[in-house]
Amino acid sequence: MAIFYNNGLDFGCEAKEADPSTVYPNLLPRNCGSYTPNRIIRGSKADVFEFAWMAIVKYNVDPGKEFDNFCTGTLINKRYVLTSAHCVKSSKMPIKVRLGEHTIGEDRDCNGEGADKECAPPVRDYGIECIIRHQKYSPRSRLHNIALIRLDRDVQFDDHIQPICLPVTESLMSHSPEKYIVSGWGVTEQDRHSKVLLKAVVIPAERSSCQSWMDVAGWKLDASQLCVGEVDGADACRGDGGGPLGYSARFNGLRFVQFGIVSYGSGCGVLPSIYTNVAYYMPWIRANMKP
Repeated sequence: MAIFYNNGLDFGCEAKEADPSTVYPNLLPRNCGSYTPNRIIRGSKADVFEFAWMAIVKYNVDPGKEFDNFCTGTLINKRYVLTSAHCVKSSKMPIKVRLGEHTIGEDRDCNGEGADKECAPPVRDYGIECIIRHQKYSPRSRLHNIALIRLDRDVQFDDHIQPICLPVTESLMSHSPEKYIVSGWGVTEQDRHSKVLLKAVVIPAERSSCQSWMDVAGWKLDASQLCVGEVDGADACRGDGGGPLGYSARFNGLRFVQFGIVSYGSGCGVLPSIYTNVAYYMPWIRANMKP
């Protein structure tokens, strides 16, 4: 399967501006974000099936090297994965997307032991039909750090592969949780890549204090961004780029909703991190999806 990159050529997936006068079809499922909140400690291991929307964006398929460098993303419907624009640069082109992963390198991912043991079906790898990177993405300003990956075929949902919810309603778009959950396989506090999917609770940061440390780097906190995390607190880290920031919210019952995409930070748990504000980009997401 050829991989078509959004480089200005028309492969049917070129990024476009959202037209406020256009009503785009809703291609996002209502049956999404199935989640049972559990007690979470800093950097704790996620259960198998807990974050069934997690995707690994792979750049290498050579045995033994395919997980040396990767980004993450989230499955948002049967054909699309949401991730960061910096994960799909022309110099860093993904070639596969893996769904249903929990423990990298394990043949079977299981919860429990003995009679209580429950195992997930095998992981699935998908090819990439095309990539839609935001047309205004700027590595220098770090703005518009969002992209969509269209998979080469429809995803069959299973217990370990499910779509996440996005803030599709007005109430969700304006919702400001008191805390969020991040998940990923990033570098741990021991500076090692985790083989197991991890989760952590993070707290929104005051925008004024967040802007103070951004001033040092010459960046400005934009309405299209969220600032989350505490000094020396739990944080998204290397390897978590493109991953989700979310929490459970009321949408067709209690569902896990993605409010942010891991964008960048100043270090692992040292200062707050910046996330792309998903609610801000909902018109763009809808405009750039097709059946």
